[in-house]
Amino acid sequence: MFNALPGVQPVPARWRDDSETGRRIRERIEVVERTGGKVFVERLRYRRLSGTPLPTPRGRLNFRTVKSDEEAIGLLARILPGTLDAYSRADIARSSIEEYARVQYHDELLSYSSPRDWWRIGVRQDGEPVGLVVPAQSPNGFVIAYIGVAEGHRGHGYVDDLLTEGTSLLAAQGAERITADTDLGNRPMARAFEGAGYENFAQRIDMGWD
Repeated sequence: MFNALPGVQPVPARWRDDSETGRRIRERIEVVERTGGKVFVERLRYRRLSGTPLPTPRGRLNFRTVKSDEEAIGLLARILPGTLDAYSRADIARSSIEEYARVQYHDELLSYSSPRDWWRIGVRQDGEPVGLVVPAQSPNGFVIAYIGVAEGHRGHGYVDDLLTEGTSLLAAQGAERITADTDLGNRPMARAFEGAGYENFAQRIDMGWD
């Protein structure tokens, strides 16, 4: 089993673009690699500050709250296939999608102190749910804790609609700063954050050992 330990100290955004910064970070990575560790995933850290214009809703989706635990878990199970999130892929490999969806719901999403009434399911005009966004409040502030589009509905830009809804909800709650993370390799999610006025202010390198 590969155990990844999340990094605590962030590194500068686009650290590879600066030769001196890049050298120092690569040296630290090499120190860990000499102990048998290896890079598990690199994460992009985003923030959106108050005063940034809110994205304009496209009006393609309707939004509603989650009706029940089982509805949320079922939607997570539809989002997980084909996910670009490295931690989710690793967890799915150790269990089934259905098992992990239940664990993710109870152990991760329900851990936030903010109400579940903030969560939003995006629904097409024909009533088909296409995705979920979880705006939340963590001990460190307001966050987009989770966002995902169900398999079969990707490629239509619905992630932008979900992010607009989640961002607007937190702004209405008085959020001065909203943060969110995504994997370096998840370019669709990174583009969505950048298009919604989020700034990539730091990165994080998670390493682990077999």
